[in-house]
Amino acid sequence: MNSERTENFDCEKFIEKYTKVWNDYSIDNTLALYSDDTIYIHPGEEQKIIEGKDNFRKYLQKLFATYPYHKLFLVSFAFNNKTIMIEWKVTSVFSGQRYNITNDGTKVDSEGVDVLELGEDNLIRMIRYLFNKRTAY
Repeated sequence: MNSERTENFDCEKFIEKYTKVWNDYSIDNTLALYSDDTIYIHPGEEQKIIEGKDNFRKYLQKLFATYPYHKLFLVSFAFNNKTIMIEWKVTSVFSGQRYNITNDGTKVDSEGVDVLELGEDNLIRMIRYLFNKRTAY
């Protein structure tokens, strides 16, 4: 393990960038934080495991298309070695078709936690997405 990379890693700056790219809707900027062999575990409406950056790109394209507006708010975070836990809240609008549901403009508020496991290069190699509340109105 390269201790210099770990010691020089600025978790707060990483989380600031993570929050920014998710709020900017830039798929390329979002993917820049992930390793090529990243694994995304999503236990939500349709449980899935997405492997590889190319497949994650396809997932993000659909996500951003069906949630044309969202704002991610950082609630808290914890960092231990190469694992970061980010508690967040999201306000979004659901429009289009997702999970066999078609909708046009329903406001959705969610809160949850992203558990990020970083590789030696400080890129996200695995993310487990957990949400604990979702309301639509």
